[in-house]
Amino acid sequence: MDYIDNVAILDEDLISLELEISTVNAHNAGSGDLHYVNIVFSDGTRLYEPFNLKLYNEIGLSEIPISIGTLPPRGKTKRFALPVPPALNRKLIDISEVFLRKDGTDGWFVGSILLFANGHSMPLIGNSNANQFLDNDNAVLMLRDWSTGSFCVAPASNAKDPLPRSGYRVLGPVVGQVSDTSAVILYRVDRVGYYRFRAFDTITNLKVHDETQKLEPTYRFNLTGLLPNRRYEFNLSFLRAGFETPVPDGSGSILTYPPEGSHGQFTFAFGSCVKSKKQIAQGSWTAIKALTESSASGISPVRLFVHLGDTFYFYDHVTEEIPRNVESMHAAHVSMRRHLEFLDMAKVVPSCGIWDDHDFAGNDKDSKAINSELRMQAVWTWLQYWGNQPISLEEIGKTGLTTRISYGLVDIYLLDGRFRRDKDRGIFFGNDIIDKVLDTINKRGTIDPRVVILGTGISWNHHAEDGEGYGQSKYDDERERLYRELAIRMGKTINGLLFISGDIHINEIYHIDLGGGRMAPEFVSSPLTRNTGLRGPRDIQGERVASFSSKEKRGFATLTIDTLKGTRDKWRATIRYFQEATGAQYERRSYTLSNGQFNPDPV
Repeated sequence: MDYIDNVAILDEDLISLELEISTVNAHNAGSGDLHYVNIVFSDGTRLYEPFNLKLYNEIGLSEIPISIGTLPPRGKTKRFALPVPPALNRKLIDISEVFLRKDGTDGWFVGSILLFANGHSMPLIGNSNANQFLDNDNAVLMLRDWSTGSFCVAPASNAKDPLPRSGYRVLGPVVGQVSDTSAVILYRVDRVGYYRFRAFDTITNLKVHDETQKLEPTYRFNLTGLLPNRRYEFNLSFLRAGFETPVPDGSGSILTYPPEGSHGQFTFAFGSCVKSKKQIAQGSWTAIKALTESSASGISPVRLFVHLGDTFYFYDHVTEEIPRNVESMHAAHVSMRRHLEFLDMAKVVPSCGIWDDHDFAGNDKDSKAINSELRMQAVWTWLQYWGNQPISLEEIGKTGLTTRISYGLVDIYLLDGRFRRDKDRGIFFGNDIIDKVLDTINKRGTIDPRVVILGTGISWNHHAEDGEGYGQSKYDDERERLYRELAIRMGKTINGLLFISGDIHINEIYHIDLGGGRMAPEFVSSPLTRNTGLRGPRDIQGERVASFSSKEKRGFATLTIDTLKGTRDKWRATIRYFQEATGAQYERRSYTLSNGQFNPDPV
């Protein structure tokens, strides 16, 4: 959708305004609560003073009522004629923001918000893909307000009062996947329009990227041709009628990775399961960010965060249904993306993720829960909020979100355990994903064998007590084939194999028996915040070698891979677990490489 950008039209005197809003066609979408609107001019003054205008039928509630109607029901659109005083002496170009505020406790799933002026068929300002659930509920971060200026803080003021200026923040930049020569930067804005993105080399001050795009409301900027171990700064500006305005908090910087195949230390953080309904304050993000800026003693700076699923619980707690349209998928991501601590971390730390059940389609849902068209829409929507570079865009219909991330001599593979999963047929990843990963390992490890880390949203070990894990007997054929293939590559194209996972709401370590005399450690990190199903430490038995009570210990983990040694042996892997509230380390274990296998050091 286009917005008025013609200078002659923007110079018209403001005579009339119409607000068009829609409600998404989803369960729990409609609302009978009071909603308020206001228009903000470029000088900071508002059209309606001292209070916002009520979008409700006020007949009989005052001597001179203003009757402007109620919200549209789910799946419907409605226009409201907004009162404009005569001789206002304002131009259309003076309007810089429209915002809505919600009162009451009945959530509203807004689809689009468009402001029309002077009878023109083209909107002046707004967002046809707002797709946000407004409610005073932790599940959506208590956000009951929406603005074209983007808003990320739940104010304590009443809905009839103007929005406080302190809560404004666009959803970005979020730094996605970074390599030695490339980077992905993501944004979501609430004012649809044209934006200019620029990146500069901090050493030469040369511009390395200059791109203008229409954000409706998301975009992925892909930077290529960068130099290894180099810092680049970037910024974002809004374009309108020939004028360029910097986007507040839209700037950031990236540090590219060292050259492919180089030796060194690499530390990344990982975790899973963020249920804001149980805990809005999410100290893990601030703690991870701190480890990039001033690393703890003995830890190299964190260069990546990997989210191992359950990034939100929107389908379970808000719409209470599987996603039936792309609008619900966007709203689900937005329900967590407006968290300020996450945004502060993600503009510094490259962040990628893989979904599990709750952020795929709902609790314990697999590929059969939604049809193939919706599954692909879910993949493309995910990639508008997480900067993964899929392992094969040409085969994305077979491999889903499966991703490879590389740093020096370390390759991380995030395997999509939901896209093809079919419990009834014993399919967890499926042959397309497994074969693609194994083939890539072969090609990349033939000349320089690499440390391979496999990550997914759920546990890899043979224990079956958690219900959804890979250890379930229904997956025996697929699992043992994969483990057999990995085992025969260890010491050849794989120089050290590790697993990472989440989901089970307890931090644990396993030593997985791959067969053929081979073992690979699995590190489980879950949950990132307070959650349901917290438990005490479990018995050390079978493949489980460590278990930490999630009633007291929850947060994130870091994994450091040290390939500094010139020999292929003696490389080291060190796992550390951190408490989310304080960022304090409470567990550390190390492994040393021998004959292609990481073996535990004495505790």
